[in-house]
Amino acid sequence: MPITSLRLGLALLPLAVPAALSLEPKDPGSNARLVIVYQYPVDARNAQPVADERVPALFEKLVYARNQMRAKLPSYRSQGWRGQSLVYLNFSGIAARSNLHSQPGVPCTTADWQFQGYQNRPAMDRGDFCEIISAIHTGQALADYPDIYPDESWFVHGTDGRRIVSLSGANSAAGYEYRTNPAAPGWREYVARRALRELSGAPNHQAAVGDYPPAQTGIFLDNIERTLHKFNRGLFVPNGWPVEYRDAAGQPRHADYAAAIAGLAARTRAVLTARDPSYHLWGNLGDEQNWAPYQAGQSLNGAMIESFALRWGGEGPWSVPVLLQQLETVAHWQADKVGSLPRQAMLAAPTRFGDPAKLAREARFAYGMYLLVAQGTDTVFNLHDSEGGGQRYERFLNCPDYALELGAPTGPYSIDPVLANGLPHDTVLRRGFSAGEVVVNLSQGTASLPGMQEACRLD
Repeated sequence: MPITSLRLGLALLPLAVPAALSLEPKDPGSNARLVIVYQYPVDARNAQPVADERVPALFEKLVYARNQMRAKLPSYRSQGWRGQSLVYLNFSGIAARSNLHSQPGVPCTTADWQFQGYQNRPAMDRGDFCEIISAIHTGQALADYPDIYPDESWFVHGTDGRRIVSLSGANSAAGYEYRTNPAAPGWREYVARRALRELSGAPNHQAAVGDYPPAQTGIFLDNIERTLHKFNRGLFVPNGWPVEYRDAAGQPRHADYAAAIAGLAARTRAVLTARDPSYHLWGNLGDEQNWAPYQAGQSLNGAMIESFALRWGGEGPWSVPVLLQQLETVAHWQADKVGSLPRQAMLAAPTRFGDPAKLAREARFAYGMYLLVAQGTDTVFNLHDSEGGGQRYERFLNCPDYALELGAPTGPYSIDPVLANGLPHDTVLRRGFSAGEVVVNLSQGTASLPGMQEACRLD
């Protein structure tokens, strides 16, 4: 925990929301580094897409899947975009048309071979799933990679020997997802090479990023999970812990699963940097606070907290211990490098745009939390709508706080004592900038920024 001073602090008062606000959007100031996450940004105030020409001034980085990247990146570049562009990949499964292949040995039909995989997964080409399971049946190598021989270890299985497959998919053109095993060496290699293909291209496959400079591109791996809990929540068939990750007593081996995913990430980074050392690899670590495996393993250049400051589903601020842990995790992460490259962080905060009081308070609180650990362009922020419990990343609000020019930080954040006269006391954190001090009260879920800033609101 970066504590530079200890001093008594008073609890912050609740934020006052001005009655009349200027809704003219302003470009972010020098301290606000924003990121596009997953979806094209749409102005939440008028439901109109953010014009391509505004993107270079508003955002520092973006995360798009292949089709989105190819549709938008050329236009952004023509408008002067030079930000970092990360290609989204979810390595956790392979999509198929049918769930009939849960039993190993079932051959593909002609319709199965025509199925197009998700464009945000490594096995995205038409027929990829069938090529993999056919290679397992015959012991052959893959056409694109004659040194890779798939085997049944690429999948995880239930106690009945069936491959674990998603419960939904019957009424969706996206099909069913067969969960893969991050510990399988062949699957790791396949993911790594398909990730490289998105950045550098291959015969009959144009790179998702075109000819964008390698130093400004990278891969964003989603669902870097530290536990097996998803397998035991009725999302897959068969339900329960995969046999590959349960002990003799039938209990889950979460640590082994986490280590397997860390190994997959490390192999992906090794393949990317063997082609070009300036390629970046990021990962979505969700709510996970333990980033040590990726810090020690030098596998990730950047990491995302998907519910920073605010709980998943727009349920308000985290508890004080969780908030402190988030800040400590990010500060510790960014104090290190991967080779010669700085470590970066993406901090995404979910709130509810439709609740004016909640939005005004939580938008400032989350942004204040971000400013406590912001390190210039290496730390980016996202505020998104969680109305109804979902994550609506496309809804963008250009909050007035983003236009505030704080100048350079004068040091890391400090924390006031949590005890005063032996009684519980608000936990207050501070960080100085050349233009003033940011003060965040974790106990009350409020923040104070220099000057009188208009509150963020939808209407």
